[in-house]
Amino acid sequence: MGDFNDMLHLNEKRGRVEHPQWLINGFREVVRECDLVDIPLQGRQFTWWKSLGTEDAIEERLDRAMGNNGWLDMFPLCRLTNLVTSHSDHSPILLETEAQTYIFHRRQFKFENSWLTEQELNQVVERGWLRGADDPILERLNLYTKELDTWGRKLRRRYKEAIDRCKSRIAELRELETERAGRELLYLRERLSLLLIQEEQFWKQRAKVFWMRDGDMNTKFFHVAATTRKKRNMILKLQRDDGTVATTRKDLCEVGGDYFRHLFTASPADYDLVTSAIQRVVTEDDNKKLIGDFSDNEFKEALSEMHSDKAPGPDGLNPAFYKRFWELCGRNISIACRTWLAEGTLPASMGETNIVLIPKSENPSSMKDFRPISLCNVVYKILAKVLANRLKSILPKCISKEQSGFVSGRFIMDNVLVASEIIHYLKCKTRGIQGAAALKIDIIKAYDRIDWGYLFYGFRNYRFLPEMDWMDAYVCNFGYIFIAD
Repeated sequence: MGDFNDMLHLNEKRGRVEHPQWLINGFREVVRECDLVDIPLQGRQFTWWKSLGTEDAIEERLDRAMGNNGWLDMFPLCRLTNLVTSHSDHSPILLETEAQTYIFHRRQFKFENSWLTEQELNQVVERGWLRGADDPILERLNLYTKELDTWGRKLRRRYKEAIDRCKSRIAELRELETERAGRELLYLRERLSLLLIQEEQFWKQRAKVFWMRDGDMNTKFFHVAATTRKKRNMILKLQRDDGTVATTRKDLCEVGGDYFRHLFTASPADYDLVTSAIQRVVTEDDNKKLIGDFSDNEFKEALSEMHSDKAPGPDGLNPAFYKRFWELCGRNISIACRTWLAEGTLPASMGETNIVLIPKSENPSSMKDFRPISLCNVVYKILAKVLANRLKSILPKCISKEQSGFVSGRFIMDNVLVASEIIHYLKCKTRGIQGAAALKIDIIKAYDRIDWGYLFYGFRNYRFLPEMDWMDAYVCNFGYIFIAD
């Protein structure tokens, strides 16, 4: 901790010439070789300044604090704050190892991908699944979730300690030349290999590094990524609309609750003004394809399109679990989904959704700096994905060509190129009495502010069959739980 007189990123300097990239790369390499993690700075991001108030003003972040993973594990709630000073050209920085007192609750059950390597897992899942053979599908899933939770709590271990014990025992056995020692050595080597794989899976699941492919073990990389991600996602303070700052857990929850109550409250609107302009482009053949019988393979394909490590919903089961045990429970899930689609209703528990907040900037200060992410149960995702796959073929008819994103066969970068050409034209236009202007409209949380009534008015105007009103059950009937860890 202190004045490092160097920077890790180009945006850590403001004014005059940029900091040389080769110096930044050298500092990054030193930090990486020392296994250090940069602790995020709360408040203003610059800690040194020169010539403020002039055209030659410079501000840089030269002061910082870093720690290795062992230290960060000891002080997971540490906070680094930029303070105010009167005379020095350096801001003092304050490192608090216990920045806030949290009330810890029992953690929600979450399936661990490292369990997939345990031989006993199949028996535990089958036992829980068969126990409620006559129960509805969601109750059966809940039963073996409880079975998994009980089994997982007994199994949970600190991988580093288990690996160290295993290595120590292997070193002892290598000095012995007895037949018994040889058999134990073979067993421990297999055990060590399994532990190393489980440790990597444990940290990979928390790191959320989806671009990484299978290859050499990357446990250390995943551990650093998971630790950094946890620090970055931690919310220690929030600014209210009146300018005051909330820092306690109770106040933080109140600020978040007020923000989302306002965000999710619909405003009265005149649907006809917009929906009357919609062209009726959906044909009878299109409707027949949309409401045709759903096959088991459609549900299986929907699951296969999901990334195995995606975060689970309230039931704690991620796509990796369902992919592993689809042969056991897939048929029952498909039957239940077809029943819900035929009836146009969903069980109340299917609409339960966890919402977590992901920071959109390096130093978030208010609720507007966070992006809400909905974590639904995988069974609901399967159902929604099947419907989305069927609608894909119809969307190009319903959505104008100007909308280049989120439609199969179109590319969002097309509009980036168009915008670039427009700006270039505006900059180069020097003649004529008629001017031109570009208008940028930023629609904050556009999707969350949609009035669902407008969506269904639009469905009818496109000439979708009344049977498509079942979509109402899949987008409106939700209960949100905000996760504040």
